[in-house]
Amino acid sequence: MTVDSPSASECADTPASSGVPVFSGGPETPRSFGASGAPEKSKTPVASGAPDFSDDRDVPHPSAPPCDPGSYRMLLFRASHAQRQLMHPFMASIGLGTGQPKLLSYLAEYGSSSPRDMADFYELDPAGVSRMLDALAGKGFVKIEPHAADRRSKVVSLTPEGARVACAWNAACAEEAEAMLAGFTPEERKAFADYLRRAHTNLRAYGSRLQASAAAAEDAAASVTAGEDAAGAAVTVADASPAAAPPASAGADPKPTADPAVPTPAPAVPAPQEARHA
Repeated sequence: MTVDSPSASECADTPASSGVPVFSGGPETPRSFGASGAPEKSKTPVASGAPDFSDDRDVPHPSAPPCDPGSYRMLLFRASHAQRQLMHPFMASIGLGTGQPKLLSYLAEYGSSSPRDMADFYELDPAGVSRMLDALAGKGFVKIEPHAADRRSKVVSLTPEGARVACAWNAACAEEAEAMLAGFTPEERKAFADYLRRAHTNLRAYGSRLQASAAAAEDAAASVTAGEDAAGAAVTVADASPAAAPPASAGADPKPTADPAVPTPAPAVPAPQEARHA
């Protein structure tokens, strides 16, 4: 895989190069960021379709236990949902659809790659990745070419316009990350990243164990079914066979059987008696 990340000149037109926050101003931006890096409370009603951050629902419920395992999923979901609400309007404003920005970011980071490499990295369905790449190619953000050594494989790379859009998206993500981690010390940021990596590793390992258990259960069920089928076939064959004569009881004389070659004599007929009177 060759590394062909966009140069500084390719990012010259992005908002990040001017030092202006990516999300500041403009009707298409989800909201503005203050000097502290934290999202500012909106002074005006939120426009239709824009995320509403005016309320505060991050205060734990008084009855919620502090270490309830179920609360972790809720926290992760709400943090991810807040990210999507913040980033989707900007994503649409630069011409990207759901799932497409991460593919541009991958190409900007690692250079030209195959669809399979990107699908494996993000743990996505290869067919779905191919469809997203086709859509990006239709917008002029990537080019898809046959592999030089294997014509059956494809190589995807950024176009100059795709590199510019990738730079804009990455700059917005950096600003969003700074807002998310506002108030975190460097040590806490490092620990937070480590926790996320470990959580991902644990979940993948757990998923592999579940798949292995399911496969073992399917194999065991198939073995039982095969055994039952074999037993049923044996019973069917036994029922179709002629019944054997029962063995003679011990001590009993065997019953003589007639030899078919020797004719059986006819039973004797008594001679008629003579009449006593003439």
